[in-house]
Parts: sequence; structure tokens; C-alpha cells
Amino acid sequence: MIVSGGIVISIVIFYNLLSLPAASMILMSGHSLGRKTSRQRLNHLMRSFIYGHLFALWLLICALGFLVQNYLLIKFNLTNKLIWLMTLSLIIIQISLMIITIFRRQTHPWILPAVKKFLFTRCTKTRSGVEAFSLGLSAVILQLPTILLPMTLFVLVSLQVFYNYLLTTILLASLAMLINLLATYFLQKRETNTIRFHKSIIKEHYFLQIMTIITLIIITVLIFTHIIESGGIA
Repeated sequence: MIVSGGIVISIVIFYNLLSLPAASMILMSGHSLGRKTSRQRLNHLMRSFIYGHLFALWLLICALGFLVQNYLLIKFNLTNKLIWLMTLSLIIIQISLMIITIFRRQTHPWILPAVKKFLFTRCTKTRSGVEAFSLGLSAVILQLPTILLPMTLFVLVSLQVFYNYLLTTILLASLAMLINLLATYFLQKRETNTIRFHKSIIKEHYFLQIMTIITLIIITVLIFTHIIESGGIA
């Protein structure tokens, strides 16, 4: 239980270290021109972005839960130990690929430049709460190559360890994954210079990438520890 809790916490930290959602939402601060109406509109846009992001997270968790429960555990009848060994191997591959991107000094290499440019452009120009909602949802979709494995692992732990508290675990974890967005929102609401915050995110991007890799390594160690101790989650 302790190791599984550590895995969930590490996944939440990993998600919050990803810079794309916060960097996208901060660009909306270009709407604020110091007027009260502009500030209110900006608050509405940012809230819509967060709601869309949270909705997409819930959809992703539900979809992964369906696939894990009905295919990996039932249809293919894979043993717990085999599933965890497969997850461990895939995460090690993901760590290796992320290390390569750091050496190549690439920013968001899993996203097509044109798509990322479109997301940033729409975040800068949007005036609609509905569009802001869809942009928050899109930020999750664009991160799928990076978050798919950790989120699958989160679903696996939730189903097999925290099943009696499944809804509570999903709700609390998904809200915790929004800490960076919520922090950005409240900084903006207090009229903090979010543009400076955005520049710091860009400046420290490679540091954040290194921290995400370290977090994945910690997750790998926790998985390996649990496999050694119990031969897989019962």
C-alpha cells in the first residue's frame, strides 16, 4: 500500500512538471489590459481552460480503466506480475527516449511544431469560454505520448490497490494534477506578472524535463521494489 501510494504521488508530481498546459494557459493573460472587464474575462477563460483539462483527464482515466479492466485483466487474462513487468519495461524505454530529447535540446518533441503553434496562437487570441474549454482538453490530447504510460500505471494501481476507494482516488489525484494550472490561475487573479512566470517556464524548460525523468526513475524503482517484494499486486 505504501509503495503504491508512492507511485500515485510520483505520477501526480510527474504530471505537474509538464510545462505545456501552464505555458498554454498563461498566454491567455495577453487579454488582460488592466481593465476590470478584461480581468473578469481572463478569469473566465482560464477557468474554462482548467475545466476542459480536468474533463479530458477524467475521460482519459475512464477510457484507460475500461481498456485495462476489460482487455489486459479479463480478455487477455494477463497475470499481475506480467502486466507490471511490461509497464516497467515500457517506462524504461520512455525514460531513454526523454533523455535523448534532452541531449538534442528539443522542446516538446512529441508534438508537431505546427500543432503546438496553433495551440499557443489560439490561447493568445481566444475570446470564447467554449474555445478555452476545448483548448484545455486539447492540451491533454497533445501530451498523450508522454502521459499515456504513467496514466495507465495510475489506473492499474487504482483498480488493483485502491479499488474500495476508486472514485475518491481518481478525484483527488486528478485535482492534484491541476496544481500547476490552479497556481497559475491564482497568481493571475492576484494580478501577479504571469508573463514573467511564462518566461521562467521557458527558461527552465530543460530543468523541468530533467525533473520529469527523475520522477519516472523514482516510479521505476517503486515498481521494481513492489515486484521484488510481492511478485505483483494481488
